[in-house]
Amino acid sequence: MVNASVRKAQAGKRGRIDLQSQRGRPTNASNSSLSPVGVTAMELTPTRNGSFSLNVTAAPDIEGSPEFTTDDGAEAMSHIRVNHSISNEELNGSVDIDFRVDRGRLEDRRVEPENVALYRYENGSWSELSTSVLNVTEEAVHFRAESPGLSEFAAGAKRARFSVETVDVAVETVEVGDDLRVRVRVANDGGADGTYDAQLLLDETIVKEQSLTIAAGGQRRTLFVHPATDTGTYEVRVNDVAGGTVSVQAATEQSRETTEDPAGTADERASRTTTSATEMPGPVFNPVALLAAVLCGLGVRIRRR
Repeated sequence: MVNASVRKAQAGKRGRIDLQSQRGRPTNASNSSLSPVGVTAMELTPTRNGSFSLNVTAAPDIEGSPEFTTDDGAEAMSHIRVNHSISNEELNGSVDIDFRVDRGRLEDRRVEPENVALYRYENGSWSELSTSVLNVTEEAVHFRAESPGLSEFAAGAKRARFSVETVDVAVETVEVGDDLRVRVRVANDGGADGTYDAQLLLDETIVKEQSLTIAAGGQRRTLFVHPATDTGTYEVRVNDVAGGTVSVQAATEQSRETTEDPAGTADERASRTTTSATEMPGPVFNPVALLAAVLCGLGVRIRRR
């Protein structure tokens, strides 16, 4: 907990409140070097002259703080409560809130700095505030968020949140040697980019795997192609989402012949359609040409007579 007092504030003049300098005040979850998350400063513009005070508390859990839940599945790293004697109606414009997160905390939770945001609780729900990285030191990453007012806050880690939306088996019956084809669509409803490891299973056996990188709010389509080797009926799943069943049957004699060679070997097909350069085509019988020749002969004989 940190207490800060602002004296003789001037209306319309933006001021910075350095919370790190309040070490002599009672104490300290928000500015201690041992605290993984802490508020370091605030900038605001009062609309009235006079004095006011702030009380800032940061902790993993604060009694009475609303449960942190968001549509994109973010996780709270710390709750922050700002009690203030100046009302939000007496503030002009946004409030800049500077906070820090220990690099060890980010590494332990596998959170990239660009996926950290400050959230504000208002009207019964948490909303993400515009948050940017100010600087990075050996000990911590420093952030700045813009808030329309003072209230309950939480430093949150945005996460990828995947869902397999469709698993479509192309055909329900295949023969041994044919390819089983499964079309899949995966969505990322979270607030961070991520990689989803998709696994194609026949019954309980993993037969194919793919890694899909999906942007926050995006989706990817992919196609699994797996050769059928053993007869039987199998349940097709991608991870824990069922896509139906496929029946693998023994290959028929006709399908084997077609698969092996539908019209002989390639060399045989070529020899049937290619004429050697040394061969001469044989005579071709044409009845029309023969009749014309006969008539011409008769005409010559008539003239001679």
